Amino acid sequence: MGESVDQEIPKFFNKRFLEWQMGVEERKTQTEFAEYLGVASGTLGHWMNGIRKPDYNNAKLISKKLGPEIFDICGFLRPDPQLRRVVSLWHKIGERGKGIILRTVMEATNQNVAEQTNQGSEPSIPDEELASIEQRTARKDSTDSLSE
Repeated sequence: MGESVDQEIPKFFNKRFLEWQMGVEERKTQTEFAEYLGVASGTLGHWMNGIRKPDYNNAKLISKKLGPEIFDICGFLRPDPQLRRVVSLWHKIGERGKGIILRTVMEATNQNVAEQTNQGSEPSIPDEELASIEQRTARKDSTDSLSE
């Protein structure tokens, strides 16, 4: 049989199934609910009966129809669109830019940058250059907000 599943998962699916049925004009089946979600009816049955829980990819799919709470119930971190954007652009950023991002994140979370870098030393960005980059970014942000 499958893994032990937190009983919040079947409660979530059964509640959402009933809510979905109430929102349509005629009575619908569990198979139709599975089609609505984009999953196999057997898979949905496992979730509704507490036999298995959705994996992360299924949670992403389900969240589009039932909301992001599914991530919490399954114990997954909710996807962050801003982080996803940074990750998608990461390969286009030079080492200096990556160092700036790392330093900014580490400072924002009060962590020592040197402890987190692969080389064991802080990224070599002079404070004057970092200040200059921050000033240019602030000017660009203020220009962007004026044009909106």
